[in-house]
Amino acid sequence: MRLIRIALLTATLAFVLIGSARAQYELTWDKCPGSYGAVTNKMFACDDAAQPMVLVAAFTPQRSLPRFVGLTYELEVTGGNGDLPDWWKMGIGECREGAVSTGINPGLTLGECSNPWLGSITGGGSQWEGNYYGAGRARFQFAYAREKRTALAAGTRYFGGTITIDPAASSNCAGCNTEVCIAIRAISIAQEKDPNSRSQDQDPDDEFIITNSTGTNVASFNLRNAANACGAKSRNKTWGQVKATYRR
Repeated sequence: MRLIRIALLTATLAFVLIGSARAQYELTWDKCPGSYGAVTNKMFACDDAAQPMVLVAAFTPQRSLPRFVGLTYELEVTGGNGDLPDWWKMGIGECREGAVSTGINPGLTLGECSNPWLGSITGGGSQWEGNYYGAGRARFQFAYAREKRTALAAGTRYFGGTITIDPAASSNCAGCNTEVCIAIRAISIAQEKDPNSRSQDQDPDDEFIITNSTGTNVASFNLRNAANACGAKSRNKTWGQVKATYRR
C-alpha cells in the first residue's frame, strides 16, 4: 500500500498543478546551490571515461510547509545556438537514450542544503521529451514523493534532487562540446491534506506551482562566452524573461 500511495502521489505531482506562489528555486553543478564548490557552468572534454556530471536542484519556500510530501521539477534544455545536438538527445529512441537519471540521495552534493527526504519511504522518476517546446528544445521532468509528511521551514534552502548526466558514448553522438542551457521552468510542491480541514477537497494552498525565481535558475554546459544565452543576463529572471533571452 505504501508503494502504491507513493506511485499515485508522484503521478499527481506530475500532472496536477494548482494555484500559484512565489518562492525561490536554484540549479548548480556538483554541490547544492549556495554551497562551497557549487558552479553554474560545467566544461566537458568529450571523454567517454569521465565521471558522471551532476546537477543539483534546490528550492526555498517562502512560507512554512507543515505537511510537505513531494515535488515536481520541470526543466527546459536548449542549445546556445538554438538547437540541441545528438549528444543531448536522451529520450526514448534518441542517440543517448537513458544517459540522464535523477535521484534524491544527495551524497556529497548536499553541502549547505537541508534534506527534506529523510525519515520516510520515497519514490519517483523522470521523463525526457525531445522537441517539446519546439525544434531543438527538450523538456525534462522529475517527480519525487514521501510516504510520510514532514515540516519544511520558510526561508530554508532545501535539496530538491540530482540530475546525473552520463558521459558514456560521447564519441558516438555528435555535439558533446556544444554550449547548452539548462533552466528550471517550474516547480510544483505538494502537501498532504490537512487532517483538521472540514472540506472534502484538497486545500488549494496544498498543491501549487512556482514559475519564478529570485535565484540562479539557469545552469550552463560548455559555456565559453558569458554574453550568450546562458550568461549573466539570463540569471535571476522569471522563466518568461529567460525564454526571451534564448530567442535573441
